[in-house]
Amino acid sequence: MSFLLLNRQNEALVMRIYQLPESFESNFPEIFEQILEKDSILENCKASPVTFVSSDMNHSLVPDSFFDNNEISSFYMKDQFDADQSKLMADHVDTINHYNVYNLPIRIWQTIKNCYPQLSFKCNSTVMLDQIITSAAKGSGKRQIMCNIGQKLMEISIIENNNLSFHNSFRFTTPEDCLYYLVNACTQHNLNYSKEEFVLTGNIYESGGLFQMLKIYLPNVVFGERSGKYNLDKILSNSPKHLHYDLVAI
Repeated sequence: MSFLLLNRQNEALVMRIYQLPESFESNFPEIFEQILEKDSILENCKASPVTFVSSDMNHSLVPDSFFDNNEISSFYMKDQFDADQSKLMADHVDTINHYNVYNLPIRIWQTIKNCYPQLSFKCNSTVMLDQIITSAAKGSGKRQIMCNIGQKLMEISIIENNNLSFHNSFRFTTPEDCLYYLVNACTQHNLNYSKEEFVLTGNIYESGGLFQMLKIYLPNVVFGERSGKYNLDKILSNSPKHLHYDLVAI
C-alpha cells in the first residue's frame, strides 16, 4: 500500500510504502489503524481531499452506451462477487468512453471512507488506461504493448492507432507466468512477439530475474516513464522512471 502526499502546486512532498500481509483484507481496519498511529502525516490528512486507488483483476469494461448504474451488478462476474462482503463501484474511463466496474472489499471501503471525509475512489486500471491512452496520443501512433507489474498482479494493454485493442489483468507467481501472458496476448492478436516492443512499468528492475528472463525471449523490452503530471524531484529524483507509474498517474 502506497501513499503520495501533494501540495496545491502538485509538488510531491512525501511518499509512504507499507507492505501488507497476504491476508490483510479481513484485518484491514486494525492494520490501517496501526499505520495511522505510527504515521502522523497520514493521520493529519483527514481534513484533505484523498483519492484511494485499489486493484481488482476481475474488473469489467463496459461501453458508455450499455452502462446503467442501477444494473451495475449485471456487469460484474457474479461468481467473484459477494454482496455482503463487497462494494461494487464504477469509474468512467474518459479516454476510451467506457465505464470500469470493479469490486472493493467492504471492510476496506468502510474503513477508508470513515477515515477521510473528502474521499474519492478509483480503480487502478482506470488510472492506468487513462494514462497510457493519453501518452499514446502524444506519440507516433505506432502499436504499443504495455505491461504494468504489481505485487503478483500484472496488467497488459495493447494500443493500436491510439485505441485500446486489448486489456486484461493476470495473477502470476513466477517470471515464466509473466512471459506466458505476454506471449499469449501477442498470439491472440497475430503479433510476432520477437519483433514487437514491450513497454514495462511498475515493480520490475533491470537487474532482476524477471526482466533478465523476459529480455531473452522478448528482445525489444524497454522501460516506460512516469507521467509528468506532478513535480517529483524531492522524492523520486534518483528513482528509475518506470517505478510507481500507476501511483503518479492518479
